[in-house]
Amino acid sequence: MKQLLIILLGISFIFPAKAGDDPVCHARIINKRTYMNVSREYPMEYWIAKDKYCYINNNQIKTIVRKDLGVVYTILVKTNKYYVDSIKPQQKLTEAGKEPDFKYIGLNYEPVYEWNKSHKLPKDTVANFVCDHFRSEGDADFDQVSLEFSVARPGDRIVAAMFNETMVSIMGWMKTRKPLADMLKRNKYLIPTRFIETVDNPIAPPVTTSFKLDKLEMTSPPENIFELPLGAEKEK
Repeated sequence: MKQLLIILLGISFIFPAKAGDDPVCHARIINKRTYMNVSREYPMEYWIAKDKYCYINNNQIKTIVRKDLGVVYTILVKTNKYYVDSIKPQQKLTEAGKEPDFKYIGLNYEPVYEWNKSHKLPKDTVANFVCDHFRSEGDADFDQVSLEFSVARPGDRIVAAMFNETMVSIMGWMKTRKPLADMLKRNKYLIPTRFIETVDNPIAPPVTTSFKLDKLEMTSPPENIFELPLGAEKEK
């Protein structure tokens, strides 16, 4: 019996488990966008490993970020077509900016917000996490934004750090979410659980975008979740 056990242990070292079998951080998020009293809700699934992550938007668009390979794949689920791009360095956001050149205001206009200090609201509970709750307002030349958000500190620091890093990489360039992104950058074990962002300007109805965490766990990933689907064709 001892000899059989030794043989089995030896086999396990010769044929280790696949990397894809290792537990990953899995998150389910519900996003909602409201414009002109019309709301659209869509779920997102995130699968996060050490050097790669994948998120699926409403089961229509699958994005695979391979930090280990330096590439991003965007797959159209229905057609099994994909695009590939290299990972670009994230640009730093700055509060100061040049005065707007009125010749180029329009599609090229990017507001630079001056944010007030985030003030704390009563705690709330999201996805079974007791959360700190904040509100902040930003003002630009033509836009105003209000951002209400909640953050939590999960007991599992590995899950928290993995989810935090991914959310920072996604939100880090979004000027309308800067107070939240900055808070996440300062504490890698802090996670976003909810936000409601409303952007208003004088020439269009306000747009409200919300994010709510529904589930966060460590679990086994679906097979080949970080690989291009079988038979996928590159879009020319």
